[in-house]
Amino acid sequence: MDGLAEEVLRSQPPVEFWQKFIYCTSLTGPILGSVDHMRSEDFDHVVSPVCVAHFSQYKLIRLMCEQLKELGFHIGSNEGRRMHDDIVSEGQLQMGHECIAIQPSNDFVTVKASFHEEGKSTQKNIQCQFLVGTDGAGSTVRKLMGINMKGEKDLQKLISVHFMSHELGQYLINERPGMLFFIFNEKAIGVLVAHDLRQGEFVLQIPFYPPHQRLEDFSSKIFEIIYELVGQELSDINVVDIKPWVMHAEVAENFLSCGNRVILAGDAAHRFPPAGGFGMNTGIQDAHNIAWKLALVCKGIAPASFLSTYEVERRQIASFNTSLSVQNFKAAMRVPAALGLDPTIANADLRN
Repeated sequence: MDGLAEEVLRSQPPVEFWQKFIYCTSLTGPILGSVDHMRSEDFDHVVSPVCVAHFSQYKLIRLMCEQLKELGFHIGSNEGRRMHDDIVSEGQLQMGHECIAIQPSNDFVTVKASFHEEGKSTQKNIQCQFLVGTDGAGSTVRKLMGINMKGEKDLQKLISVHFMSHELGQYLINERPGMLFFIFNEKAIGVLVAHDLRQGEFVLQIPFYPPHQRLEDFSSKIFEIIYELVGQELSDINVVDIKPWVMHAEVAENFLSCGNRVILAGDAAHRFPPAGGFGMNTGIQDAHNIAWKLALVCKGIAPASFLSTYEVERRQIASFNTSLSVQNFKAAMRVPAALGLDPTIANADLRN
């Protein structure tokens, strides 16, 4: 995809808008401290042909789809295709399909997929030489293959709130631009991720302690919680989504299954705390590693056993990045602990 990196750099917010992490009592209140995480070498192309960037995943996917279309790929669901057709044409990307069953054999893998067509739920079988499961931390492919995860479970439960506010974005641009805001006060605690200050796009992470708390508790009071963390009311908040999630630090026991015909990559193979941005970066590296190897195997240049090198190379990287992200997460938790807000105490109370 020639030019993709350049387009990401053109489309991302200016570096000065996201180079700092800020610790504060509210977004409009006193600043407890700030850290500039950018170094000159991050932009020198010393260890990578491209420099560091701050760009949302959904925006990256959109750019990738646009480039695929330019390369002649058809991107859609089932237009012009029979619902029982089990062949995916070369250069076709089918969206909106859910894997519900996998039947491997010596020569191919059959995937039963569910999708909606004309308002009805429909199923079809798709045959493929190889199946790459890149279906996220709760991977259906991984579960159907019976592959277990190893590591630390339930490090923290959180509520993720995706919202828009141009008013807040403009305020932060003018007063305290940053990418991450760690907010601690007597009434609310949260970490605000500024995805794009120019567009006013944010994701707020709030600690969540079920069964003492319910998702409904946050849904009904979310504006109040946001205002407490901002330090004042906002006139233009648009809440896009509210959902719970659980932070794990785990790596799949196997990245390959069924004679190397079923492959895990990305969050399906490893799930980290978000501290450090290792999730997407490790997943992109997984994809690069397996893509050229699959190409050689599919062209008959290398045997299927060659794919075993993918697990050998990528699993150890995933394990290392898991440990590093946990270290980063625990280091970040020292700040609230120093303020008398030790999350390990609350989590330990829930486990007892």
